[in-house]
Amino acid sequence: MCNRARRTQNVYLEYPDIEETSKKLGIPPTSTKKDGSPYYTLPAIYDSSTNTALADSLRIAQYLDVMYPDTPAVVMKGTEVLSLAYVDTFFGKFVPLNMCLFRAVDKILTPRSIEYLSRRTFSGKTWADLLVMTKQDEEEELKKVKEAFSGIEGWFKSAGQEGSFIMGEKPMFVDFAVASIFMYVRTVAGKESEVWREIVGWQGGRWGRLLEDLKEWEVVV
Repeated sequence: MCNRARRTQNVYLEYPDIEETSKKLGIPPTSTKKDGSPYYTLPAIYDSSTNTALADSLRIAQYLDVMYPDTPAVVMKGTEVLSLAYVDTFFGKFVPLNMCLFRAVDKILTPRSIEYLSRRTFSGKTWADLLVMTKQDEEEELKKVKEAFSGIEGWFKSAGQEGSFIMGEKPMFVDFAVASIFMYVRTVAGKESEVWREIVGWQGGRWGRLLEDLKEWEVVV
């Protein structure tokens, strides 16, 4: 999602190329692996006008807010810590749902990326383990996510927040971050998939409305 009307070039990378490309452009790692080595992730940007290389969604959003003050800011000053806490909580609750999407992801990725990911484990499971999950296993995982998201819906209700956006009428960084999760599910599983049709109906259709209300920013330039 983008709210910056600037000339940009999008470069799509395969999983095995993320680290090498990041090092080449001077993009810093966002965390460390279990063995202590640096861990490079996407999204990332390189701004040739300032020779700035960044990774991590929040850092990128903060940078763009500062560099392009004539465009709508998405990170309200003083909310950075709360934004990270909310997004981390949301992403944590999303993990069981991701477990249900591996077969769909397996059909999209190239053999090279699949081979790379097959060397990793996901919540203690190998790529091969996840590809043989039963329908019942997936339904149980999906149920966990629905219950977790119901708790998040409760936060909105407790605050008397009826709109789609966490801060009211104006979308902020956390809204875009959360929406990115649902865009991922919609893209991987497909709009007509059973899992997507179920998710957009959760919590009275809140998450489907979030994507709809952010549609004007849903562009690739």
